[in-house]
Amino acid sequence: MTYRRHNPIVHAPMPLPTQLPTQTENSQPAALQPEVTLVVVPRERFRYTRQSLESIYQQTTLPFELVYVDGNSPPSVQAYLAEQANAKHFTLLRTERYLSPNQARNLGLAQVNTKYVVFIDNDVILSPGWLAQLIQ
Repeated sequence: MTYRRHNPIVHAPMPLPTQLPTQTENSQPAALQPEVTLVVVPRERFRYTRQSLESIYQQTTLPFELVYVDGNSPPSVQAYLAEQANAKHFTLLRTERYLSPNQARNLGLAQVNTKYVVFIDNDVILSPGWLAQLIQ
């Protein structure tokens, strides 16, 4: 599995998407460049955050970018996401207030630089091969 290295945490106090920092260029060869960015957004079910994030990494075999939008999750979830963003090098966007799914999608979409984008709610547990079926 290949994923792109990002600045792991961006605090977003609910700016317009055009105000978010842009991602840096990837130094990977073109063949390994991800074609898809997964944008995870909150759905008020924060207790599934760990399971959902683990399923992304376990069940996704194609290279991908990951942008995780955290809209005022509980402190334990915030700590877990910060730890995982640093360990797995994904972009974590955080706001201090809850976001509706569409607000979160718009914030995440502003970070996407790939051909495809897939929005995933933070309580979704993925199945093997799920992304390959979507890309085909």
